[in-house]
Amino acid sequence: NHNSLSGRSIEGAHPALALSYDNTASGLTAETVQDAIDELVTSGYKYIYTAQSMESPLVADWALATNAALSSDATNAGITVRIFGDAAEAGAGTQLVMVPGTATSITITARWRAVTSPGAAKGVAFKLYHRLEGTTVGAWGNYLLTTATTSDATWKSFTQTILLATLGITAGDYRQFEFTRLPTDAGDDLAGNVALEMLILEFV
Repeated sequence: NHNSLSGRSIEGAHPALALSYDNTASGLTAETVQDAIDELVTSGYKYIYTAQSMESPLVADWALATNAALSSDATNAGITVRIFGDAAEAGAGTQLVMVPGTATSITITARWRAVTSPGAAKGVAFKLYHRLEGTTVGAWGNYLLTTATTSDATWKSFTQTILLATLGITAGDYRQFEFTRLPTDAGDDLAGNVALEMLILEFV
């Protein structure tokens, strides 16, 4: 059977079969090996941070040296979260990340919740800071994200995509990020703490 690899060497196999793969298992949309490689190359870089793996901004070289403290989640003590209060801006950061050379945008995803249910729709203001790697500590850029909303204490996924050009980030950069809650913003009217379980930065 010319189409079967069974009992045949790789060299003797039919090229169409030898170069095929199961895209239902891979999750890709491509149907050929070459298209799959191309899809992987252009699919972007994703950096995933749990609350524990984020950096605590405790020194002045951070954009905001006010730490969102690590804590056990109030409902599920098996989950570690970062706690953002409602009185003053606080944050958590990342190590340097590489912005891929083909990227044109960044998608920020935050897994968060109100620690206490507000009982009605309320807003939470998140802010993203970033700086370029350098021999000296560079200036931090910042961007106020779209106001997140919640009316209860269940986990929410906040997602926003921003063009790199809007942030002043160039493909190929090495950048450090800090993610904060800005409770003094007019759009943040949630009384009480916010818990952050995970932060994802994806460059596409």
